Amino acid sequence: MLVDMPSNINISSKINGELTEYVDHLVQGHTSYCQNTVSELLSRGWGVLDIFENLFYPSLVLVGKRWETNELSVAQEHIATCITETLITGLYPKIVQEKRAFSGFKAVVSCIENEHHQVGSKMISYLLELWGLQVLYLGADVPKTDLMILTKTEKPDFILFSITLYANMPIFIQTAKDLTSILPESEIIAGGQAFENMQSRLSLPRNVNIFKTLSNLKSYIESRLEQ
Repeated sequence: MLVDMPSNINISSKINGELTEYVDHLVQGHTSYCQNTVSELLSRGWGVLDIFENLFYPSLVLVGKRWETNELSVAQEHIATCITETLITGLYPKIVQEKRAFSGFKAVVSCIENEHHQVGSKMISYLLELWGLQVLYLGADVPKTDLMILTKTEKPDFILFSITLYANMPIFIQTAKDLTSILPESEIIAGGQAFENMQSRLSLPRNVNIFKTLSNLKSYIESRLEQ
């Protein structure tokens, strides 16, 4: 599949005063402040998807931009990531309480080999479980050989990746092609910040779909479950 991606996605509309303040606390390691923010949003009626898409994701994008301009150290970036992962895990009881009945579909969620940023894939795995799928979450930097063995054994309906670094795109493309060769019936779905920086089209197998937002992913998965 040939996928057209925008040359530049402007996230400035997401970066308002409240988010900037949240990120200031996040990179300073103020876990309690960040947890209180999540609790307040839940009390306002925000769901898990809302928090993932409108708080966690844009805050980490902003952290990454600050790191790129040398405003933050690697250590501060790691603090922000670790706190965010803690907050994601803290939402799991809510997911268990609210998740839909089992849909009969199975998904494998993984990071490709050499991709060490796993926050995106963890959010995806939680959302898929919330939406009624059986999920096998593999985490960061999964060797392609091991991924191939597991997926061939499990035969999932969906294989999902979140890719942060554009430098890992060639690995993703080859992984998608190799998975398609052994599991042509499985759908491969990918998203993440790496795709936001695309300036050209990707040549991918027909069973590969790219999502730009978690809301887009939700709409697509729901449409597939209804078929």
